[in-house]
Amino acid sequence: DGVLVIDNSSATVTDNTIRNNTGAGIACMESSSCDVSRNTISAGSRDGLLYYEDCTGEVGPSNVISRFKQCAVAVSNQSNVNVFDNTLRDNQVGVGVNGESQLTLTGNEIVQSALAGCDIQGQADVHLTDNTVSSGNTHGISIASGSTAMITNNVISNNTFEGLSVSGSATCTLTGNTISDNGYVAEQDVESDTLEDLTSNYREKMTAGFPGVWLHQNAGPCFISLDDNNIRGNKGGHVLDDSLAQA
Repeated sequence: DGVLVIDNSSATVTDNTIRNNTGAGIACMESSSCDVSRNTISAGSRDGLLYYEDCTGEVGPSNVISRFKQCAVAVSNQSNVNVFDNTLRDNQVGVGVNGESQLTLTGNEIVQSALAGCDIQGQADVHLTDNTVSSGNTHGISIASGSTAMITNNVISNNTFEGLSVSGSATCTLTGNTISDNGYVAEQDVESDTLEDLTSNYREKMTAGFPGVWLHQNAGPCFISLDDNNIRGNKGGHVLDDSLAQA
């Protein structure tokens, strides 16, 4: 790791260049706290920022986090983190959260992720407001595994699969977002083994692209509320399957 904060410690990391480290750029673990602002953090073999096991932190403003082989920001195991006004670019996943953690994501640019822009799992509680999530290679935002998300005034666009996928007993409130031009790769154009696996569950429902919003049961019923959103130009429109929905 570039910086390791562990065992009930605290740190403030500001105005640094952290790059080419094995592991995480910054790892905050075991009931520690780490505030991170105005850093350039790049090119590591794991996560750019990792908050693991009951940790807290303020991430922002003005961090640029890029080229990590896992998440730009990973929040796990009952951690609570506020991420605001950063650029997360060219990472495997923009933001990953699980393990009953809490995350507030505000005013960030999350672009060109190799997989999802935001991957929310494991009964997480997440608020996403005024972010741009675009040009990802799979989902813009994926919410699953009993998680709850409030998604407000975001721009979710130009992602290869859905703009928003909700599954696995998740609950999502979607208000005032623009979800546009997602799902632009047809099934017959998917060639890599990884993308082939990811599309295997979609084949009976979409034949020429992927929807702006997809709500599906998977591991249990889920619920979504949509209010005052602009959903346009997506390859498959929106699909509500085997779940409860309120438009």
